[in-house]
Amino acid sequence: MLQGIGAASVWLTAHARRGERIAVEEAVRDTAGRRVRLDADDSIVSAAPTLVKDGRIAIDAAAEGTLDPEHLSFGYAWSNVRQPRTMAGLDKRGRLILATVDGRQPGVSEGFTLEEAARSMRPLGAVQALNLDGGGSTAMAVNGRLANVTSDATGERAVGDTVQVVP
Repeated sequence: MLQGIGAASVWLTAHARRGERIAVEEAVRDTAGRRVRLDADDSIVSAAPTLVKDGRIAIDAAAEGTLDPEHLSFGYAWSNVRQPRTMAGLDKRGRLILATVDGRQPGVSEGFTLEEAARSMRPLGAVQALNLDGGGSTAMAVNGRLANVTSDATGERAVGDTVQVVP
């Protein structure tokens, strides 16, 4: 299944037909549109939007494709309603900061909006930060043990990707 918002939605409407195959090519590009060459030492994580850039709160969920201002049903609740969230950042020395906030637990933890997530990363020392994931898949384990309370009624959810820090 393909889904798009903004320019991607326009392209899909013009080119995709129900029941027909469509070829998709993936390319990583920098902000100038140049293709980024990756090698075996590179890793990519799907994360958005940016929360903190150069020490300042810098959220543009629409530009990063996580919110469509013309169709607020896409991403509005995810962006602007408190949710469980996992964030990653770097401090001014380049050290990694990983943080998780629980949510959907009235009276215990309501979660964060994207704005609240950004504001929480700055006191931790983040000069760069982004939102990794949210909702029921938000989980953090430390030394092999779950360190937070997940929000799904059935408990910890199986996920297809993780960020792992190993020695």
